[in-house]
Amino acid sequence: MRMQALSKESGVSVPTIKYYIREGLMPPGTPTGPNQADYGDTHLRRLALIRALREVGGLGIVTIREVLASAGETQADTIGAMGQAMDALAASARPDEAGEHDPRVPPMVEELRKILASEGWVFRPGAGALSALARALVAGADAMGEEPAPKAVRLYAEPVMEIARREFGPRQIQEDEARVDEDTIAWAVVGTILYEPVILALRRLAHEHEALSRLPEHVRRKLSQ
Repeated sequence: MRMQALSKESGVSVPTIKYYIREGLMPPGTPTGPNQADYGDTHLRRLALIRALREVGGLGIVTIREVLASAGETQADTIGAMGQAMDALAASARPDEAGEHDPRVPPMVEELRKILASEGWVFRPGAGALSALARALVAGADAMGEEPAPKAVRLYAEPVMEIARREFGPRQIQEDEARVDEDTIAWAVVGTILYEPVILALRRLAHEHEALSRLPEHVRRKLSQ
C-alpha cells in the first residue's frame, strides 16, 4: 500500500509517519519508484505499537526508539525491551520524585527482592517496579503512622502472580524461537494502564463482598434497599 493508504488504515497522519521513519521508529517502505514506496502489515503493526507506547503509555520518542531497537532481536532483547517500557511507564506515572531519595528505600528494595525470590519470582535486578513497590510501602506506612512492613507483600504475591499467569496464558517460549513477538511490549503497556484500574475496582468490590458477607442476613437486606 502507498503511504496515503497506510495513513488511512493506521489513523496516523502522513507527516507523522514520515517523522517516525526519520527518527528511526519504523523502517522505510520498499522503494517502487522515484519518491514512492510500498508499505505492508509490518508497518501497520509497528504504527499500532508506537501509538500504544505514545498515546496510551505516554512514553517519549527517545524511549520508544530505545525500546524498539531492542525488540525482536532475541528473546532476551525483547523481554528486556518490555521491561524497559514498563520502567519508563512507571517513571512517567510519577510526576515528582517523592520518596526517590528516602534512605529507607534501598534497604527495603533488597528486603523485597529476597521476599519475592523466596516466593519463586524472577525479574530483572534493576526492575523499576521493585523500587516503586518499596516507595509505595514506605509512603503507605508513613500515612498510617506505622513502620513499613515488607512482609505484607506475601499476602498479595500469589494472587497477583495468578493474574499474570492468566494474562500471559499457558504458552511457554521455546528455546528455538528467535524472539518474542514485539506486540507483547504493546500489550504490557496498554494492559497495565487499562487493566490495573480494573483490578483495583474488583479488589474494592471484593472487600465490600467480604464485609457484607459477614453481616447477618437481615442487615444485608436493609443495606440493599
